[in-house]
Amino acid sequence: MNDYEALRDLAQRLAGRSHWPEGDAYSEITVLAKDRDLIALVLREDNDKPFASLLWAASTPAALLSLTAAIDALDQALVTTLPGKMGEIKPWQRVLEELGFGLKDLHIDMRLGTLQPMPEAPLVRMALQSELMDLVAIERVGIGVQGSHSPSELRERLVSSNGAVLALETPDKRVAGLITGELYGPQRDSLFLRSMSVIPDERGKGYGRQLAHAFINWGISLGARKSMLWLNDINNKVARQLYESVGYRANGGVEAEYRYRPK
Repeated sequence: MNDYEALRDLAQRLAGRSHWPEGDAYSEITVLAKDRDLIALVLREDNDKPFASLLWAASTPAALLSLTAAIDALDQALVTTLPGKMGEIKPWQRVLEELGFGLKDLHIDMRLGTLQPMPEAPLVRMALQSELMDLVAIERVGIGVQGSHSPSELRERLVSSNGAVLALETPDKRVAGLITGELYGPQRDSLFLRSMSVIPDERGKGYGRQLAHAFINWGISLGARKSMLWLNDINNKVARQLYESVGYRANGGVEAEYRYRPK
């Protein structure tokens, strides 16, 4: 068992904790605390992401609050994810806010384990750069997952070798939906479904399912073995049923993503 796995194992024994990802292929790991009441470390990936990941586990909210000085000394933008049931995570949310973190997102974490080839989606293709502004407009009516991209963000994703923007074109040659996402993780073998949209007057025709099938097949073709998404509209039963219909399942409760920027 390596150092990261040993800390991750210890973290499971404490009452409150952030999400601890599997694997340990990070460019740098900084341990901030390690005792019977508090374990905390910062993970930095070998890329240009502005935020490092703060992982923590604490016996009490007061123990977590003792990180104040260590976090201030880091002078580093941080992100941490708090999983659990709504009522159970509130004391930990209050402490994160006292530490200077702000709530960025609240979502249901949905996972799809071992990926299997999906049915072909004949109406879905790779999106074109010339369709950029139409795609931006369509994405603003998303189906429950991550918020929409800005034009520059979507343009970057259109040309990314690590991500995809797939468009659905109806039989009458109308672009009516899109799905975006990327490969992630140390081995780039996980598939993150970032956004999916179908324009309102074309819903109920199975187009969302076709988009999901095509996206999963794209990921498999590049070596993806599992997938996840964040259902941001946690009360959207229609969206949840759509994702469940292609195999995604809630990973338990909700996840609250918090971000911290140095003063």
